[in-house]
Amino acid sequence: MSSTEVPKYAELVLREVLREELVLKSFKKELDAVSIPAGGSVSVDVATDGLYSGILVTCRATYDPAATAGVRVRCLYSFDGVNFDTPEDCDASGNFFEPSFSPGSTRQRSEIFALLTPYVRISVANLDTARSVVVSLWRTLSK
Repeated sequence: MSSTEVPKYAELVLREVLREELVLKSFKKELDAVSIPAGGSVSVDVATDGLYSGILVTCRATYDPAATAGVRVRCLYSFDGVNFDTPEDCDASGNFFEPSFSPGSTRQRSEIFALLTPYVRISVANLDTARSVVVSLWRTLSK
């Protein structure tokens, strides 16, 4: 073996370390128990740097006992990080999910979105026009 060749086991170890490093760097809690007012929304922008092909979005929503509607989680795309898809067009294309809804309970749901642009905006909208909701949001980028 020449001095520039890496032994097979060292290569395997290096690949595993790099894979774990990418996973750890790609996982992030974006929102931590944030209250969204009635009819309001909150958004998080993610720059993907072109290394990933998908994003797993996890939303946990805690609903008021008198709530009448849940939340909608949208994935809005952008090529420049400034101009994002509009929520109406995102809804028309079905690029959203809604965790199940039950007044007074906490619900959590995860969905995968394809990363088709260098930037995405994850937006959580409170569909209830009378009560606030508390949400936490995580994202994990995938190769």
